[in-house]
Amino acid sequence: PSVLADYLKTLKGCNTILVTGHEPSLKALTGWLMTSGKRVGLSLDKGGVIRLSVHSLNPPAAYLIWCLPAPLLHAMQ
Repeated sequence: PSVLADYLKTLKGCNTILVTGHEPSLKALTGWLMTSGKRVGLSLDKGGVIRLSVHSLNPPAAYLIWCLPAPLLHAMQ
């Protein structure tokens, strides 16, 4: 997670960034941003989406806005 955070710090002027990934990396990044590396109890199945509000890339600096599982996303189409 810290390597990605270092890269994201180079993106000056970006207010919104979309990050995609797979388990366990995406959940690890989420936990790192929200809790400085402690495990978070998120259930993120294949195709699920999470939205964080990130105020800094020096954790803990993010909070969860929503977490949508894939079946709910499909139902919204």
